[in-house]
Amino acid sequence: MKKTTKRLLTLMLTVVMIVMILPVNTLAATKGKNYDKKYARHNLPGANRVIKFKRPNTYGDDVKWIQCVINKLIIDGDKNGKKLKANKLEVDGYYGTETEKAVKAFQSAYSLKYVDGIFGKETRAKMMNVLNIKEPGSYIPSGVTKKTYILLCNCVAMEAGSDEISVYDKALVVEVIKNRVASNKYPNTIKEVIGQKGQFSNSSSYINLTTYSSRVTPNVKAAVTYYYEHRSEFNHGYLYFTGDGHQNHFRVK
Repeated sequence: MKKTTKRLLTLMLTVVMIVMILPVNTLAATKGKNYDKKYARHNLPGANRVIKFKRPNTYGDDVKWIQCVINKLIIDGDKNGKKLKANKLEVDGYYGTETEKAVKAFQSAYSLKYVDGIFGKETRAKMMNVLNIKEPGSYIPSGVTKKTYILLCNCVAMEAGSDEISVYDKALVVEVIKNRVASNKYPNTIKEVIGQKGQFSNSSSYINLTTYSSRVTPNVKAAVTYYYEHRSEFNHGYLYFTGDGHQNHFRVK
């Protein structure tokens, strides 16, 4: 009898310990993961871009866009309030098995022709439709003239045009320009700041252009638009940056 009671007590204690430990392990597993939903900070995949699971995993800032869109639909729902039933994605830029599953869930939820986990033209169009996302550059944001918008796009394209650089990091170039305009150490117009000798790469090649240079991509336009539509996110005080075409480093001094 005593042995049976002892065994029961041991078993009960074990169960209690497991119940107590499991939430801690779950918390540890998710701690520090990035479940961001701000898709506009990342590069929209091109209209003909096809992304699928493979080894090694496809990596790109545009994959982060997909992951953020999925998270947005899970957390907040689409334009009609419909929420996607899937697991939130860590926004790491890798198109792995979890991202593939989530894309399949999206394709199924919105009755797409192919439910294969492959991101392509149809999936892109539907994601944009259900969240009312416009094609980059389809309009000029308020607070800037078309002429200045074009100039800023040409400058950003020269300094941070690579799609390896996120839309948000591209927009930081605009912040530097605007901060210089506001500083008494630099000229007080955007054109003069950009055209200042030795400050911006090859500015003489585009400073007087009235059209977009060949370097300007939809995501460059998205970056300039993002700056003007999210000004509260750009209060770092940056006045300088250096980069290698793939990544820029910004600083105040």
